[in-house]
Amino acid sequence: MEKSRRVSKTVGERLRELVQPEAAHGGCSTIRLSLPAHPCNPNSRAHWAVKARAVKALRTEAYLVAATTRNQFSHPLISATFYHAAKRVRDRDNAIASLKGAIDGLVDGAVFANDALVQWGAIEFCIDKDDPHVVLLIKEMP
Repeated sequence: MEKSRRVSKTVGERLRELVQPEAAHGGCSTIRLSLPAHPCNPNSRAHWAVKARAVKALRTEAYLVAATTRNQFSHPLISATFYHAAKRVRDRDNAIASLKGAIDGLVDGAVFANDALVQWGAIEFCIDKDDPHVVLLIKEMP
């Protein structure tokens, strides 16, 4: 009798399980991503290789979600809501900087052409102990 081997899932398959498809409505896109890992934070003192792996994972996840997005923006206005597991005071600037890999992934996925044109809207922090994540609301700047 032949033994069956368990084949591990690829990174893309694991990310597709974590990421819910975005909801497009009326010129807006809502994108849900996993919370950026601690090495993505500019204040972390992680080794450069650890940070590179974390940024690459976030960028890949954003790229996979961007593949399902039908909207494209020339001058995007992005609002972010971070859902953390613990209630703590958070820094808005560091939160935006930790999303750099995700923004690059959205550029790779052609949601917008250039991240230099991105304007940031509201940045909010909420609590979700069971499922920490970030929700990006992207719309065209007026």
